[in-house]
Amino acid sequence: MSAPLDAFGRWAVRSNLDRVARGEVTASECVATLRANGYASVSDAVRDAVEAVEAVEVAPTVVYIGAANDANGNPRRGWIVGYGSAAPFFVDEGYSGVSQLAAFGVSRRQADDCPRIAVTPAEYRAWNNLARRAVEVAS
Repeated sequence: MSAPLDAFGRWAVRSNLDRVARGEVTASECVATLRANGYASVSDAVRDAVEAVEAVEVAPTVVYIGAANDANGNPRRGWIVGYGSAAPFFVDEGYSGVSQLAAFGVSRRQADDCPRIAVTPAEYRAWNNLARRAVEVAS
């Protein structure tokens, strides 16, 4: 059974309950609509909606940033990766290149097609330090 989504992609259950709250439909009409769509109860419709939302794969947002190499010639480049509303994280390119992004669900094509932004060395260090602190907190 497909998830009960309305025309705007919201859960139809939520939308219908909002309509009940506004007095546009009665609770009985709301339940009747859900039953007409094959649901035995409101909780069955909510469960299907939650499962449908959890099953949606969110494509990552990827931005490539790069600063000039440091005094020793080491690269200062990497990717800022974000998934939906989760906090973005930084993946340092180092000498490994784009291949390490696969571990984060980013395809080669996404990495090649992402926007590229030139940043100052200080901005690069800020992102790289943020990534290091996140790893330290996680371990």
